[in-house]
Amino acid sequence: MPNSTLDKINDNYKSDPIDVFICCASFEDRCLAIPKSLSITQIKQAVIFVNRDYLLSSKKNFTHLKRIFKTRNQSYELDTGNPLITADMIVEGLEYFFSGEDVRRIAIDITAFTRESMLIMLRYLHDHRAKDIFVEFLYSRAEEYSVGDPIDKKWLSSGHKEVRSVLGYSGLLLPTKQNHLIVLVGFEDERALTLVNECEPAKITLGIPDKSEWATFPHQDTNVDRLRRLKNIIGKVSEFTFSGYDAKSTKKSIQKIIEQEPTYNTIIAPMNTKISTIGAAMVALENKDVQICYSQAETYNVSNYSQAGDHFFRLSLDDIT
Repeated sequence: MPNSTLDKINDNYKSDPIDVFICCASFEDRCLAIPKSLSITQIKQAVIFVNRDYLLSSKKNFTHLKRIFKTRNQSYELDTGNPLITADMIVEGLEYFFSGEDVRRIAIDITAFTRESMLIMLRYLHDHRAKDIFVEFLYSRAEEYSVGDPIDKKWLSSGHKEVRSVLGYSGLLLPTKQNHLIVLVGFEDERALTLVNECEPAKITLGIPDKSEWATFPHQDTNVDRLRRLKNIIGKVSEFTFSGYDAKSTKKSIQKIIEQEPTYNTIIAPMNTKISTIGAAMVALENKDVQICYSQAETYNVSNYSQAGDHFFRLSLDDIT
């Protein structure tokens, strides 16, 4: 996946401006990294989503985003507890612009969307995007998560409310088959254990990001620590390595695991980067039997979630589909 430093981001749009820029306001200041780096002269319209259940903690950054885009923006509230409302708002926001004759390029900053809302948006784009509209995803890499905390104390979320299949990725699971849960492990071992308990899989495969990737390396000690915790509690599991920052590579790694276990129903729980989550989505978009599941967190590390790095990544919808 192409990556570059944020100070070079406008080089991509000098001859081909963004007709619609889509982003999500969050309590993470990292949600501002890409919008602040883009030249407003390169953007005709903006859509700002915000999660209504975190509206208070996101208010400062939400206001900042509206200030950046001035009168050129529309905003919509998502609901992390109700995927149907989230889907309705995403469709409403996208359809408004899809109907415009002058829309040829859409850029979506996926940095601060929840994995579930991003997956819902990707499903809609996959099924309904007009072929003459170019859509790309942008992602701001985090320099550090749970900033300043030691490895064994780092946390992004705590507790859980519900485990559910992601809307548009329910999969065709056969009652005659046992379930195989594939988890792309990240920092949130508590949520991962919840998925294991809820899915009651007969087989569990845990994936860990490839430490040789430069973008993964600073976070790898925490990834390894969480993998160790999960293995100590769960017991016997299979393991594999995936890319945290190359969706196509992630897709291939997951497909290989599925091909090795054809007698099981496949459930994927992407819990690492948004880019690796897209890799999981690519598998499910090509295989209707695969389900993607999501564990809704009870609370997030609102005050100390992440610190933005100086790199961003780009991936086009054409690459995905």
